[in-house]
Amino acid sequence: MPDIYSPIMKVSNLKFAKRQSYILLFGLIITSSAVVICGWMIYNIFIIPLLLIFIYLFIVCKSTSIELSGGCFTIRKSHPLTFNRFITPYFELPYSRLLEYKMDKSFSTSKLILKVNSKRKNKFILKISLRGFTSVQIVKLETSLATVFIPPDNSNSTIQRVA
Repeated sequence: MPDIYSPIMKVSNLKFAKRQSYILLFGLIITSSAVVICGWMIYNIFIIPLLLIFIYLFIVCKSTSIELSGGCFTIRKSHPLTFNRFITPYFELPYSRLLEYKMDKSFSTSKLILKVNSKRKNKFILKISLRGFTSVQIVKLETSLATVFIPPDNSNSTIQRVA
């Protein structure tokens, strides 16, 4: 049986999210200047919705960091232009609570689907988008999960391992 505390792995899409944020910020500046230049002309019917879309996308843009170390699986999410050094975990659990995992790879993006057992013995599913992660990072995450994943005893559980 492998030592569950040995793998230390951290992957993040921070570079992708920062690049995306700067592009959205540039789009915000361009569209807001177009609104000012055009005044109250008919073009604002098309420009103002575009400006609102840029604002919404800039606000919801998130950087995701996934870490497997010290017997815990940690997910941290933050805005890519945040200046905080420490980002509180979005989700954190010990390896023993992980019932199963699955990497759902589609054409445009990949998702990590985790089935987790809570302290109250409730089972829930957590879906994490891996948009912005490179294929090397996804393979690294998948191999690290395979080394720390301990399948539950099949005689007591109805859930089967997916990956």
